[in-house]
Amino acid sequence: MTLDAIKQLGPNARGVAVVRPTITDAELKVLDAGGVRGIRFSLADPTIATTTVDMIESLSKRINLLGWHVQINMGADQIAAVEALVEQASVRNRSSITWAISHSLRGSRTRHSASSNVWSTRDVPG
Repeated sequence: MTLDAIKQLGPNARGVAVVRPTITDAELKVLDAGGVRGIRFSLADPTIATTTVDMIESLSKRINLLGWHVQINMGADQIAAVEALVEQASVRNRSSITWAISHSLRGSRTRHSASSNVWSTRDVPG
């Protein structure tokens, strides 16, 4: 569905996919050719999430070769733990990936890590 929407929107359209570790490199290349430029982990509600924290490092390593970015959306209480994992994965994989870690309700504060390409958004009282 995402690839069809990108095609209908034209050559400048881009998409972000939710993928599982079982995706093949050939399937990733099809997504790339179709305009996908990132993957998304929606972790806020583990009871309905199709992705998990355990998938982040291995999938990020694979999409680094494609020049994609990673988006992670989660509950505010999860951000600190995942932020550390992302920092470590970036260093271990010598990753040039841009990471977007977010959770927003009323207000937010964006922070950029000086040691890597990690952007995080945290809720602040509104």
